[in-house]
Amino acid sequence: MFLFKRGAIYQLEFFDEQENRIKRVSTKSKTKPEALKFLTDFRKQLSCKLTFKYISLNQFRDEYLEYVSTCLTKNYHKSINVSFHFLFDKINKDTPLIRLNAKDLEKLLSIKFQTNPHVALCHYRNLKSAFGKAVKWNYLTNNPLKSFSLPKPPQLHPLFINKDELDLILINESDNNLKDFYSFGFYTGMRLSEIINLRWCSIDLQQREIKVQNTKEFTTKNKRDRVIPINDTLYQILSERLPKIISINESEYVFSNANGFRYSPFYISKKFKRAVRETKLNDKIHFHSLRHSFISNLIQRGCSIYVAKELAGHSQISVTENYAHLRPENLRNAVELLN
Repeated sequence: MFLFKRGAIYQLEFFDEQENRIKRVSTKSKTKPEALKFLTDFRKQLSCKLTFKYISLNQFRDEYLEYVSTCLTKNYHKSINVSFHFLFDKINKDTPLIRLNAKDLEKLLSIKFQTNPHVALCHYRNLKSAFGKAVKWNYLTNNPLKSFSLPKPPQLHPLFINKDELDLILINESDNNLKDFYSFGFYTGMRLSEIINLRWCSIDLQQREIKVQNTKEFTTKNKRDRVIPINDTLYQILSERLPKIISINESEYVFSNANGFRYSPFYISKKFKRAVRETKLNDKIHFHSLRHSFISNLIQRGCSIYVAKELAGHSQISVTENYAHLRPENLRNAVELLN
């Protein structure tokens, strides 16, 4: 490491052990005392930097995904992978992690925000969390996204349907097994993955309870078990399904295809969307809208938002509040009270 003068400005030449090459940096100083002070400060920074491990962006991605797979859900793992692929479209995956430029990351996310704010926000949260872990693992000194935040995207009210609209969808579904599946989603608010993985051992018809449980094969979104009471409509659906099961045992799925295997999420989503389109309802309605419907309908009928939170299995009350919106006709009726 030594100083030399180029023109009127002192330059500092040094060997970067992490990148295994000679590099130069300007001291931006015209006098030797100022240049020496820069050298002293730079040496301290370099010494601190050397305590951090060198790793490429791609290597870190692989290590972080392995970590995520051991303690978080498969869907989150998939979401993280998509966010890194988004990053690799613009930044070379062999780039050293410590050379990530905060300005480039901010520009990349801001451009994405202009075309798809919700996707950009998802990438931002995923990458910020990943780089935060990189700091803890001594790969980075600072999180490049720590001081950056995206604008809050416009709030989209979740679509939901009422009982009459559900009946129309059921009329346009010829498969009785799928009719039960859709009704089950409407009256329990369970996620698609939770219904697909539901087994008879989690249903107590005598106590009228459904236990949404974590198992070796399946983990709930927030990793918490919950209990959903069985109302009269659900009780009738489940009671009628029992005789249809040959040699029933507790390990069998409540909903399965003709071969006894559980349905795939893609198959259920596709079939439900087809029934919605044949009904001529809003084309944006999808299977998860049944979950929105369960929560929204509960709240509109006077259910406490805190009770709705527990039934839905939300980790935070703020998530449930997003569902606590009203149909336009409810707002109109409220205003007409002033007539």
